[in-house]
Amino acid sequence: MPDVTEIVLRVRGGARLTAGFVGWDVERADDRAVLRRVDATPTEVHDALVEVGELGLELESYRRLEPA
Repeated sequence: MPDVTEIVLRVRGGARLTAGFVGWDVERADDRAVLRRVDATPTEVHDALVEVGELGLELESYRRLEPA
C-alpha cells in the first residue's frame, strides 16, 4: 500500500494560489488547502514546499502517512 504525503496550508485568496501544484490533489475548505500526493518523492515534496514559500503561503503542517 502506498504512502501519502499531506501538506496543509493557510490560504487567503482564490484557487489560483494553489493551481500551480501540478500532480498534487488539492482540497480547499475555508481558509485552508490540503495538498495530497501518493508516493511523493523527496524532490516532489521539496519542490512543493519551495512553491509554498514563493507564493507566500503559510505552512500549517506537513506529514507523511505511511500504510498501516
